[in-house]
Amino acid sequence: MRAWTSLLFKGLCIALVAPLGGCALIAGLEERSAPPARELRTLAEGHEQPRGLAIDPEHGDGYIYWADKPVNVPEDNGIWRVPVEGGKAEHIVLLDESREVKALLVDEPSIYWFDVHETCGEGDADRLLKAPTTGADASELPALWTSCEGPLEAAQNGTAVYWTVSNNSKILEFNKGTQVARALSIHQHGVEGITADTTHVYWAMTSQVARYDLKVNQRKDWATAAEPRGIVNDETSVFWFTHGGDVVRSSKTKASDTETLTTGLADPGGIAVSGDWVYVTEAGRQRVVRMPKRGATPSKQLDVVATNQGYPSRIVADGQYVYWTNYEAGTVMRWTIP
Repeated sequence: MRAWTSLLFKGLCIALVAPLGGCALIAGLEERSAPPARELRTLAEGHEQPRGLAIDPEHGDGYIYWADKPVNVPEDNGIWRVPVEGGKAEHIVLLDESREVKALLVDEPSIYWFDVHETCGEGDADRLLKAPTTGADASELPALWTSCEGPLEAAQNGTAVYWTVSNNSKILEFNKGTQVARALSIHQHGVEGITADTTHVYWAMTSQVARYDLKVNQRKDWATAAEPRGIVNDETSVFWFTHGGDVVRSSKTKASDTETLTTGLADPGGIAVSGDWVYVTEAGRQRVVRMPKRGATPSKQLDVVATNQGYPSRIVADGQYVYWTNYEAGTVMRWTIP
């Protein structure tokens, strides 16, 4: 049975509880528990700092992948996977404790990631690596790209990997076929998240979202935004969350067709889109929420998918399930989409 929040409770909560920090209602939205799911399941646990969640975006291979960077058990550092239907977690790529996985991507039969050194510039660089999804010894893999520019976030389509770097604020591309890397755009101040489809690359900057046309090799300012962070796309739209806790949708064909789907989220950390819904991890309230892709259809609402999560961070979805990592709890979760 759906736990709808009454208007009376909203008024009381806002007037009496919100000042004390005990109410998580979002102004202007109807917040409710999500429709009953078939299952909220822990796929993996006991990981110290799970991060970098990824699935194959096209056809899937039956696994969910993530990275771990443990302090107390350094031999667990590297890339892990577990069957999406549940089973034993596998440690498929072992990394030296001085290195860290960033921006993990899956494109069956391969995985790509940035192998970052804690003291880059002192004899060892950050590297873009590729390995089979079944695993490999990272020390034996050839580097596809090396630098000390500080890779941040990455995205992909069928032909290339795209990523943002903090040093020099650049957007880079690695062609999967030619094995050649190039800079798409430079001097992108405050660059953050990035997403791509077959024709365009979008990335978040300090006060806007930029778009790069892969057919004509041209960059343009796409939408004004207040400190956008994570960003994703589907067939028709681009979605992002901001530092201030807004979630925004913008049409791919008409940038002026932009709307705010929700406001006031507390420390959002990851965003995913699947079907008619946008999913966001909200670390500040230890929960995962979702909202309709278009705020006016059927109504502006916020569904609470899961509560009491241990600092939920990265999130991905595949049409059947939504997955996220709980950074503090050390778990990888799966929620069945109703």
